[in-house]
Amino acid sequence: MFKSYLTIQYTLLCGLLLLLTACGFQLRGEVKLPEILQPIYVASQNADLLAAMTRLRLQEHAVAMTQTPEQAGLLLTLSQESQEERTFTVSALSGKLQEVELHYRVALQVKDSNGKLWIPAETIHLQRTFAFDEQAVLAKYSERQVLIEEMRHDIVSQVLRRLSYLTE
Repeated sequence: MFKSYLTIQYTLLCGLLLLLTACGFQLRGEVKLPEILQPIYVASQNADLLAAMTRLRLQEHAVAMTQTPEQAGLLLTLSQESQEERTFTVSALSGKLQEVELHYRVALQVKDSNGKLWIPAETIHLQRTFAFDEQAVLAKYSERQVLIEEMRHDIVSQVLRRLSYLTE
């Protein structure tokens, strides 16, 4: 009985793994930039924290970087970083705030040393909603900070994915 149960589990696991590979699923790998586009320079115009996080992630992926834009094969510009908080839901009975909506935006542009645009200026926009409780203001403030930090990481991941799609 126990042996047949293990056999069934093993068969189901193998089937599930087979289905995962058949659907094209693959883990996100390293950021691969064509050799001609390396090294990369990350410029910041009012997006210093995101630029620093992007540089760090590029270094983790062993992407060649430079300290000056003149030496770069590719120039990534992050600009217009903004955070916004809006009232999302108000109680109909008490008129008190119930949910808050967070917005995080950054503009990016990628061009090579010859001025050719690889990624024209575009904006990455993320939003998150969280419940607000006036009885736990400090906890909700901490939750807000965690959400903003996660949004920053998500934006950096999106930037890296866009870079990984570049081909010569």
